Amino acid sequence: MNKILKLIFQRIFALAIVASILFVFYHLGMLAFEYTNDQSDNFEIKVSK
Repeated sequence: MNKILKLIFQRIFALAIVASILFVFYHLGMLAFEYTNDQSDNFEIKVSK
């Protein structure tokens, strides 16, 4: 019984780690995307002036 519980907990733990890493990368990607969008907007404004 203990072996089965340990396996289940290891699976859940591994999934949680993977999910948190993906979550962090997703947020960093979104921030980088918004930042590049802002930079390109600023660039276009400067060029149009």
